[in-house]
Amino acid sequence: MKQANDFLIDMLDFDAPETADDTLWRACRPTGISCASNGDAFLMIPFQAQKKGLEVEANSEIARKEYKLRVRAYGDSILRLSIAFDESGPDDDSPMLEMHDSLVVETLSAQTTDSGWEIRDSHDRLRMRVNLAEPPIKVWSDLQPPPDETLDIELFPDGKTSVPLMAYDQFFPQKHDSMAMAFVERAGVPHRALFSFHARPNEKFTGTGERFARLDLAGRTFILENTDGLGVNSRRAYKNIPFYLTSRPYGLFIHSSAHIRLSLADTSTRAAQGLVEESGLDLFIIGGGAVEQVMYNYRRLTGFPQDVPVWSYGTWMSRMTYFSEEEVRTVARKLREGDFPCDVLHLDTGWFAKDWVCEWEFSRERFPDPEMFIKDMQDDGYRITLWQMPNLGQGNKLFDMAVEKGYVAANPGREGKTGSDFSIQMIGAELIFLIPKQLNGIKVCWNDC
Repeated sequence: MKQANDFLIDMLDFDAPETADDTLWRACRPTGISCASNGDAFLMIPFQAQKKGLEVEANSEIARKEYKLRVRAYGDSILRLSIAFDESGPDDDSPMLEMHDSLVVETLSAQTTDSGWEIRDSHDRLRMRVNLAEPPIKVWSDLQPPPDETLDIELFPDGKTSVPLMAYDQFFPQKHDSMAMAFVERAGVPHRALFSFHARPNEKFTGTGERFARLDLAGRTFILENTDGLGVNSRRAYKNIPFYLTSRPYGLFIHSSAHIRLSLADTSTRAAQGLVEESGLDLFIIGGGAVEQVMYNYRRLTGFPQDVPVWSYGTWMSRMTYFSEEEVRTVARKLREGDFPCDVLHLDTGWFAKDWVCEWEFSRERFPDPEMFIKDMQDDGYRITLWQMPNLGQGNKLFDMAVEKGYVAANPGREGKTGSDFSIQMIGAELIFLIPKQLNGIKVCWNDC
């Protein structure tokens, strides 16, 4: 299908049949500011419904809705913006967050300026500037209307690095290429939310997890959805992470496990924008003054890597795939005979009774004595790792039990289909209950054992 080159279609999917009754609400100029005793600051932001069609124009017949944008500062380098378009709020107990003890909440205060408000912390560092003034306009045509009212905010996560929202990104007539903040209602219920940060002409972007592309992701759009990569030659990715790093430098952590469309200076070359399939936004803007420090602060927020066994840093050997104990032993012997360094032999899909059907058991035909096999490999200096996946095909002997206990969720688009080993996706939080403590009587080691 032809690319639309239109913000409403390419970012918000407004040409899809299911969006026929969706309503877009765009953020306007804040109406108030307050500070709480716990250190947070709050902006009151009105949102205006937009008229239907492929042009963006305020629908003044529908009353505005106001929502609170919570601003919180963690230490001297992290700002958190949270807004909920339903009754929910930010999840401070999320497993995605593992905050370091040094990340204390800073007390924020608001000051009135000639052009709006400034938010400063207890050390008088500037953390946010809210612009309420009309933007300067150089009129070049009487046909060109003034820009729409918008949310014009400049963030300073570390007190120095400027990270503005992309406030004015439109062209006549009412043609927007991004919006500072917006959300979409479906049947009167908040359905998805949008944000946009300003992107400089030569700004570089990297991150988003495992990505089989060039390091600089500027000019690319991704949908962050974990899927089987089926190789390394496409946009498919096994491990998406809702985080990007820029050369400004700053980092953005989107605190959500929902599907996210992330457009890094692509749909609009002036904007790094994201659409989150949730009823709110929870964004961590991370500064530090240098790329290394931004990444350090990101780890302070989401957790530092845990210790792993020394052998896991060694050389791994694998192929697609070893199908038998005899084949693995042959490879192991040749590696040692040739004095090739190798610490780990990885068994891909071929260790099951049926290739790809993950039942977490060795095939007794292919691996008649797996315990002895693993012991022999260990005696020869090898560790064995085993491919597995959180999917159950309907032919899997664990399928009925998993469905009965609610350990699985239907894979969208495959309802009613049979015969696929990828038809049912296991719920990640429950996966541990299905993986046996022993595989064919062999102890499963998650650490250095």
